[in-house]
Amino acid sequence: MANAYAELYTSSLARDHAANLADAGGDPALATSLAKMVAVDAAERATSDAFALVGSHGCYTDTDFGQLLADVKVYRIGGGSVEVMRNYIARRVLRSETLEGLA
Repeated sequence: MANAYAELYTSSLARDHAANLADAGGDPALATSLAKMVAVDAAERATSDAFALVGSHGCYTDTDFGQLLADVKVYRIGGGSVEVMRNYIARRVLRSETLEGLA
């Protein structure tokens, strides 16, 4: 639970950072790509961990687990696949002399 919470919290910070960049008139493209990548990965791990915690109860049709799993899979491809985000991030970082804020 602690890891899932930490990863989801980190995702919200990345999202907020991208929104702040956009509000300030900056270029949010890298930040939004990072936020989506981090959020989808965190959501997939949290959903998988939730299934592991509840065991076979997650397979019951009267629970929300099936819908959560379906939603997470849509997030992976909707709005640009996570793989496309990774490629974009890698190109930006490799071309950057300042490593896009990491230096």
